[in-house]
Amino acid sequence: SLVGVTTGSAGNVFGSYENNRQPDTQYTRGIYFNDTQMKDVTFAGWNSSFGFTLSLWLKIPTGEIPQANEQLIFAVRDNSGPYAVSVSYENNASDLSIEFVYSDGTYVNKKYSVEMDDGGWRFLIITFDGVALYNGGAQTASGLGFYINGTQQTPSTTTINIAGDKTSSNLYGINKVYIGDGDIKLYLDDVAIWNSHFSSQYVTELYNGGKYFNIYDHTAVSKIISYYSFDN
Repeated sequence: SLVGVTTGSAGNVFGSYENNRQPDTQYTRGIYFNDTQMKDVTFAGWNSSFGFTLSLWLKIPTGEIPQANEQLIFAVRDNSGPYAVSVSYENNASDLSIEFVYSDGTYVNKKYSVEMDDGGWRFLIITFDGVALYNGGAQTASGLGFYINGTQQTPSTTTINIAGDKTSSNLYGINKVYIGDGDIKLYLDDVAIWNSHFSSQYVTELYNGGKYFNIYDHTAVSKIISYYSFDN
C-alpha cells in the first residue's frame, strides 16, 4: 500500500506541510493530499460511551527525537477546547506522552520510555475505556493501554488529575483529527480510529503477528470511525 509521510517541508504527501502554513493553527496540522487539507466528516456518529482506540503502523526516522518543541504524532479534538486525545513527545522529552482529557478539563496522562526513532516500522495501538477512578486520591486508569507490535507497554509515569470518578461519557467529543506537525517526520500506514475500547484479544487479532490483515475482517469492524489505508 501507499504510505503517508509527514515532511514538514517540500514533497508533501501526508501531514503538516511548511509551505501550506497559515496564521490559524488548524492549517499547520492535519491530513493533506496535494497541499489540500482533508477534513474528516465521519465523526458525526461518534459516541464516547464506547471508548476510543487508535491503531496505526508508524516509522520514525533515526534522530528525530527529542526536539526543542512539542512533537505531535496524533491528536483529536472537538471544534474548540483542548485536544481530547493527544500522542506526542513533549519539549526536549524522549518519553512518549499519551493523554486523554475530560470535558471539565481534568485528564489522564501516561508516559512511556520506548525508543521508536530508529527507522523501524512498528504497529501501535492506543486504547482507553474512559474510566478513571478517584479511589480516595489513589487515582487509577487501568483501561488506558498502549501496545507495540501486540505487546502491552508499561508506563514510566502516570498522572491523573481528577476530583471524582470518570467514565467515557465524560470525555470530550471529537470532530477533527490532526496527524504530525512540522517538528517531526513520520511515516504512517493503515491509520484507524475506532469507537471502541480494545481488549488484548482485539489487539492480537488486529496485529496478526505483523502479517497482512484486512481490517474489515476484524471482530470490531462496526466500530471503525475513520480509516486511512493509503491504498488509493
